[in-house]
Amino acid sequence: MKKYFNVARTVSKTSQYPRIKIGCCIVKKNVVLAVGVNKYKSHPLQKKYNKFRSMDESHIHNNIHAELDAIIKCNRQDLIGASIYVYREDSFGNLRMCRPCEACRKLIRDSGIKEVYYTTGEGLCREVLL
Repeated sequence: MKKYFNVARTVSKTSQYPRIKIGCCIVKKNVVLAVGVNKYKSHPLQKKYNKFRSMDESHIHNNIHAELDAIIKCNRQDLIGASIYVYREDSFGNLRMCRPCEACRKLIRDSGIKEVYYTTGEGLCREVLL
């Protein structure tokens, strides 16, 4: 598990956002299928899924989230049963909460990914999506 968080961490450094750098990787059968970062660009799927966000997430714009960036690089069939690792740290190297937003959670679930791993301020967390 830590190996894939390290991949997501390395990728997060390439994010276009100066303050919030998020990286993720999608893994299936110990093979990294794709990586993604948050970007200033927009994408029709991000706009579509942002309709599912909650009122608490009104600050989220239509910019590409790291989860979407990785998912659009994969074949739908490859995603079924895969895991996604989402990583965020602050400028001091401390882990920060990076639980996928409601829009990304719906996208992840719809894509067939079954496990979500993400960073929190206290460490790492795992969720199984049903």
